[in-house]
Amino acid sequence: MALKTKIKVARIYQNKAVLVYDQVSAPRFTELLRVIAKHCPSPGKVFDVGCGTGTLLFNLHKLGWAIQGCDPSAAMRRAARLKNQGARIDRASATQFKPSQAPDLLTCTSDVINHIDSLSDVQFFLRRAFQYLAVGGIFIFDSITPNDIENNWPGYVQLNQAKNFYMLRYGAKIDSCVGTLTYDLFLKSGRGVWKRSTEVHSLRALKIKWIQTELGRVGFKNIDICDALTLRSPTKRTCRWICVAKKP
Repeated sequence: MALKTKIKVARIYQNKAVLVYDQVSAPRFTELLRVIAKHCPSPGKVFDVGCGTGTLLFNLHKLGWAIQGCDPSAAMRRAARLKNQGARIDRASATQFKPSQAPDLLTCTSDVINHIDSLSDVQFFLRRAFQYLAVGGIFIFDSITPNDIENNWPGYVQLNQAKNFYMLRYGAKIDSCVGTLTYDLFLKSGRGVWKRSTEVHSLRALKIKWIQTELGRVGFKNIDICDALTLRSPTKRTCRWICVAKKP
């Protein structure tokens, strides 16, 4: 078996990973959709920051939402536009997004906020979220927790495979709130030839008290944070929060 290797250190998903993203790592959004239905019983306009391949937008459109989103990755935007024909998908990061109209719901999920470079940039993102939301609008985002990085990432390895690819994903802890996820993708490209593409992503977990303080500082009210799997109050073992806040 011949093997060609290409390594990229990236903060956004590149072309090769996007080819298999929906097959190996895309979230189902089941719990998140329940949270949205609870806090936004009537569909309106939604903007998804870091929309990825557009799965959340696709599900919300089926429920009657007018959808729009953005992503910094060209490959992700192509996938999202294919999945959501006619939807506006902008080229923008979490600190650059600007909806064409004030949305009733602003979402940011699947580690997007954890990819932001620094806590000051996260604060800037939260201010933009408040600025662009419609009055009475709902802001919903998720975040990995320090517990996840501390206890699950060291030694974490996951292998996904299909006929023409293998995806090896493994984590490493840098400090109490920062870790890396490495994606090794092996794609079959010809007779006995496999191409390897490696991406390394650095992620920062957010502490619950920090989130509450910063959302309140920006001006959000009715802040509610739950465990992303159980939708109950977070515990010390929670690995991901879902955070909900309202612009009064």
